Amino acid sequence: MWVVIIMLYFYDKVSSLINLSKEELAEKMLMKFKSFEETIIEFNDNEILSWKNSLPILINLINEAGLTNLDLILEYETPLNSRIDALLVGLHKETNRPTAMIIELKQWQSIDTNYKDSSTSVKLSNVDEEISVRSHPIAQTHTYRNHLKCNHSNLGNNQVEIMEVQYLHNFQNKEELFANQYSIYNSKKSNCFVKGEDNQLVKLLADTFENSDSTTITNLIISGQYSMEKQGYENLVKALNSDEISPLLDEQRDVSVRVSDIFREKNQKHLIIISGDCGTGKTYLGLYLLKRYIDLTKSKSVAFAVTSRILNAIISGHTETYMPYVNNLSGQFDLVIIDEAHRLQNLNQVLDNLYIKNNVKFVIVLQDDRQRVRINEEGLIDNFYEYVQSSQMDIRLHQEYLSIQKRSLYQSSYVDRINDLFNLNPVANEYEDISGYDIRVLNSLNDIDMMLEHHIINYEKAQWFAPFCWEWTKNVNKNDVIISKENFSKPWNPIKEQFEWYSEIEIHHKDRIGCIYTAQGLDFDYVGYIFWNDLIWSPQKNDWIVDLNKSQDFQFIREIVQQYEGILKKYDRLKGHWIVQKDGKDYNINEFIPKFGNPVEVKELVLNTYRVLMTRARKGIYIWFKDNTTKEKVMEFLN
Repeated sequence: MWVVIIMLYFYDKVSSLINLSKEELAEKMLMKFKSFEETIIEFNDNEILSWKNSLPILINLINEAGLTNLDLILEYETPLNSRIDALLVGLHKETNRPTAMIIELKQWQSIDTNYKDSSTSVKLSNVDEEISVRSHPIAQTHTYRNHLKCNHSNLGNNQVEIMEVQYLHNFQNKEELFANQYSIYNSKKSNCFVKGEDNQLVKLLADTFENSDSTTITNLIISGQYSMEKQGYENLVKALNSDEISPLLDEQRDVSVRVSDIFREKNQKHLIIISGDCGTGKTYLGLYLLKRYIDLTKSKSVAFAVTSRILNAIISGHTETYMPYVNNLSGQFDLVIIDEAHRLQNLNQVLDNLYIKNNVKFVIVLQDDRQRVRINEEGLIDNFYEYVQSSQMDIRLHQEYLSIQKRSLYQSSYVDRINDLFNLNPVANEYEDISGYDIRVLNSLNDIDMMLEHHIINYEKAQWFAPFCWEWTKNVNKNDVIISKENFSKPWNPIKEQFEWYSEIEIHHKDRIGCIYTAQGLDFDYVGYIFWNDLIWSPQKNDWIVDLNKSQDFQFIREIVQQYEGILKKYDRLKGHWIVQKDGKDYNINEFIPKFGNPVEVKELVLNTYRVLMTRARKGIYIWFKDNTTKEKVMEFLN
């Protein structure tokens, strides 16, 4: 499915750019960017100065190559939250095929040769520490190329040949870019040009392109749409068959390089923890590492294991293969990857079985402490560390983190806001702009319903979600979620149709509401969210207030009660509260927890539930609030 995302760009024929002064060129570009009414972006003085310093040099070299009839696309924006410096487009001289050459421009003079932290990043010399680490130019263009090939509607399937060039016109010692950990880029050295190599770049340009009109190719690029969905469980079959899958971000690639090195240490057991917020691409990186392991070792004694029935149904639906539960693996494996590992229960027993019964060499867990939503879930970072430290086995522990947001149109700021909001001590910070992400607070549930339906008609995934505050009858013909004042009622989504509910784009699926147990690990284009009163903001206490009596999640409540050594008796519908017994005495659950349990732990579970549910949307979320004071607090964070 292709989605429309407004992308910035500037383009013109080289012949029209040659005679412009650097000031005229910058002004012309800024005027074009201001014409994109649906996109808000500001260019700082340093960016504009870099245009003035680098672009005239590049344009002159293209002119020297005799390619004045070609189009040059500048500052082409991608959903990676980055912009490609230049794309030179035309027909290839030998193949006569449409060709786009990515040209990354750098004004660097040198890099810090003592920097060894990453193979995809470099550290600049004589630059402020905060901004000194940058992407290696070859890693940068490689990411751009793969992203365009996999996610651009007109550049995939070999419709357009995509080339990569790096031009560092002030750089002194080219070997610095290919020494030590950067030796992995040696095969691409011939397309990297530094100071004194202008003639070689001119020759490459002249040898590559015909000097003919390239308007048709330019239109293919600027009119293309992006798919934001090629990162999901449907890639599992490709990974198992060692087929090419979508590209990694630099951060993910750094992790994959380090983990690939670990894969070579076959004589020892390993536990690799990959942690990251909602939407940072943990699952996709796990699939990539599965493919990487198969490529490196030629072994298919691997398993991508799940921790829930919902994920099992969805992955099995995509792959047409039964996916094993992590605590139900039989046979021996070299590698086991556990998705949604924060949901693990009986963690020590599960890991013992893997390392001893299944003789696993490498266990990779994909987890997020802030997605723990049940009190019996044990897949926290500290618990994995404790397991390794207390184990009689010799297990090497490795910790990796992901931080770059891939889900919400690559809007990390949205997830940052949600994380800060659903914190025990919520404090709003300075955030980057999220105008590209569609956030709306509406006073009518039916208005949201119509908006979701509109998206589905336009072949976009859209679903309702709500906290588990209504009884789940498991009868799709009965409306469980009823909000009478809003004239709104729908059933919960059917347990036996999880794959269809998630994967099919049908209006009737929108009419079945999802909860936390059908949300974790999944994402949609748009989400309508019902913010109920099991969680409200109290200005008087300056704190979140949790009311478990508003919850109808029997399993969730029972596990909490059992954890604190009580007995859950029933939900008293007349009084509207759960009755808990301990030592022969009955308690309202809101009395029981402060007296015998840990209210902070319970509050964290509810906050995590809201955090997960409100980070399911790739492109936008529409929210309705039961409580107006809570609405004001949330809007304070989301603007």
